[in-house]
Amino acid sequence: MECIFCRIVNQEMDATKIYENDKAISFLDIAPLSNGHSLVIPKYHANNLFDLPQDYWMAMYTALTATTKAIEKVLGFTDFNFMNNHGKNAGQVVFHYHMHIIPREQNDGLNTIHDRHKITLSKETITKMQKTALLFKHT
Repeated sequence: MECIFCRIVNQEMDATKIYENDKAISFLDIAPLSNGHSLVIPKYHANNLFDLPQDYWMAMYTALTATTKAIEKVLGFTDFNFMNNHGKNAGQVVFHYHMHIIPREQNDGLNTIHDRHKITLSKETITKMQKTALLFKHT
């Protein structure tokens, strides 16, 4: 089976990207738990964190930070879950290492990573998030 995240990295599949550097990409989750729910992936296929070279993890950290700051500034969230499902029994579905950024608010009703809500962000909001993420690429 072909890796869906590798297809995004290779630009063979569309994703609503928020941030990108030479070793990592962030984009909106296609089945979000909340407004701004994003994924951060390395541009290197690794099943899990332990298979990932350190320089890719550092690039992912930069992407995670820039994306989270963009979500804070544009969408107004201050609380987040940063999640990684490591392995099948932990709920990992796509076996390409990735981190979830899940914005949270009081009484949002979220319990697990698999509770989904239909969320749609406007193109204008997505563009703001993309531009704002660039402001934080060196922090």
